[in-house]
Amino acid sequence: MSPKSQDIKQLGLFGFLAQPDAPTKSGVVILPTIFGVNAFVRGYAETLARAGLAAAVWDPYEGLPLITDYEESKTRSRSLSDSGMQSNVKKWVDYMENDLTLTSIGVLGFCLGGRYALIAAAQERRIKACAAAYPSIENPRLSNQQHDAVVLDSGDDRRRERKDDAEGGADARDAVEIDNAPVVFDDFVRDREAEAGPALLRGEEGVEETLGVL
Repeated sequence: MSPKSQDIKQLGLFGFLAQPDAPTKSGVVILPTIFGVNAFVRGYAETLARAGLAAAVWDPYEGLPLITDYEESKTRSRSLSDSGMQSNVKKWVDYMENDLTLTSIGVLGFCLGGRYALIAAAQERRIKACAAAYPSIENPRLSNQQHDAVVLDSGDDRRRERKDDAEGGADARDAVEIDNAPVVFDDFVRDREAEAGPALLRGEEGVEETLGVL
């Protein structure tokens, strides 16, 4: 089955869309690495489309030419913000619901996008599954990062995170926990994943299980 693929530059949306030949009601918003919509993530979207899912890749750089140099890409990524990502994910979910008539939507992210995927799943209630591949979690957070993507600690640490976010004017749910979607981590960069609890699955088997709910 060959996917139907196209670049998207319309209605404030920038990215790449791969759709299966057969009708589907399920799809995934893919949040890429710092390198943006490159050959890797396009190929991954088409793989998902061949498996029967509509796959939309968000372009965080809104059509700018690709950069392959790591340091340049890292510098460019510092211009991004959590709030900008959340706004764009909402647009993609709106598009997938309204234009593609999908009823079940998940989010999948790699590296930079893995961190964003966790935040998106916590903030966007319509997301039904979340997979984060090697999410880049900086500690302390970078200056352009508004939220802690996930709090692995429990008890006082979790309450303190809520308190800190509230004092900063942020919503109390700012990615402290994700209770609306099953979550997968693959090669999570923090070293306290054992405390994450049974809802956080790992590896290819976990990814398949999470996307299987769509």
